[in-house]
Amino acid sequence: MGGPPGWYAASSANAIAGQEVVEVSAAAAIGEENTCHPTPNAAMGPFYSAGAPFLKYWCRRDKSVAPTPKLTIMGKVYDASTCSPATRLNGTALNAVVEVWQADNNGEYDNVAYNCRSSVPVLPSGTWGFNSIMPARYGDLPCLRPAHVHLRVTAAGYATLVTQLYFAGDPYLGDADCGCGSACRSGDALLWSNLTCSGQRKIRCRGRFDIRLVPL
Repeated sequence: MGGPPGWYAASSANAIAGQEVVEVSAAAAIGEENTCHPTPNAAMGPFYSAGAPFLKYWCRRDKSVAPTPKLTIMGKVYDASTCSPATRLNGTALNAVVEVWQADNNGEYDNVAYNCRSSVPVLPSGTWGFNSIMPARYGDLPCLRPAHVHLRVTAAGYATLVTQLYFAGDPYLGDADCGCGSACRSGDALLWSNLTCSGQRKIRCRGRFDIRLVPL
């Protein structure tokens, strides 16, 4: 099931090189709707492995299947009670980390090593992001899981968040996600990222995903 997703929109967006983190204003990051809704929890799934290292490039594609787009996700971590970037709580550094894991472009998880797994630091400004490849859908037809990335977010003074990041427009979201069902919450638009893709032979897709944590 690897290969370019069929729902991306062509664009001339500028490339984001390496793992460079781009600062984004709070006004741009917080929309008029769903401003303070906490990011929903979703099923962790069976493929979580603790202790993923902090890696700049952490997902190698399976070269036996069709080429797949590269993926860049950027965003900020917010305090859901204030809608402000989660930077410090009562003067204490949060030491926030986003653990990320996903299937490769052949729909396979690495349960031995750490391919397609990483720990991503959240900067003092609340900014976070990663570079990877588009994960493939997996399962047996007609029950495929939509393309997704798993997240586990920890920050001092906040409830741990375990969730999944999806891509708007994937036809297997919501009721079509019979590979998991309601526990994975793929029909919840708060867990969707809108991708903009560019390129011809080498495609890169970029999206934004902000995280809103609940203070303890």
